[in-house]
Amino acid sequence: MKPLTTELTQNDSSTQDDGSRPHDRLPLSFEVMGRIVPICGMIRTKKGDFMELIRISFEKKMILRNLMELYQYDMSDFEDDGEDDVNEYGLFDYMFLDHYWTEEGRFPFFIKQFGKLAGFVLVREIADGTKTKFSIAEFFILRKYRRHGIGKEVVYTVFEMFKGNWSVSWLEKNLPAKTFWTKVIQEYSNGNCSESTQAGKPSLEFSS
Repeated sequence: MKPLTTELTQNDSSTQDDGSRPHDRLPLSFEVMGRIVPICGMIRTKKGDFMELIRISFEKKMILRNLMELYQYDMSDFEDDGEDDVNEYGLFDYMFLDHYWTEEGRFPFFIKQFGKLAGFVLVREIADGTKTKFSIAEFFILRKYRRHGIGKEVVYTVFEMFKGNWSVSWLEKNLPAKTFWTKVIQEYSNGNCSESTQAGKPSLEFSS
């Protein structure tokens, strides 16, 4: 079931901290599997609030790195002992950060509400035999913005932006993530999804 409350439009008015618009340093759109995807857009939630989904330029990489530390701290509750410890500098130091600007098939986005950072979503392409699927590698909403329906609207929009086959996974111990993804994907796909595994993690597969 596609949400009637989600709108994705080209956004020409938002500005960054340095005064530039998000697409001053990026093309207005990019091509994914033959489909043109805008680099930024507006999301209207069911409460009538507007949020921005903005593709992250290389110049904003360190902002993503900072947010990633908060995300990995939250996720450490669900990691096995000894996994994803901080390094000698007290940082988790996400190992795939640079890959989002050096490898094909990776798409990082900031989530903003009222011009303020509210989280991020990292989309990537994964190979499954001869087929290519989309996956949400990492997804994070800051705690003050949670439980307001923001996450659901964001992922619905991402699914619509990246049309094709999807495989979305979560850590086995992360029961809140299991609940969230199961509910959202079943609603979005109208129940047309199947359970699977991705890199040893439980996942749901469906088409957008």
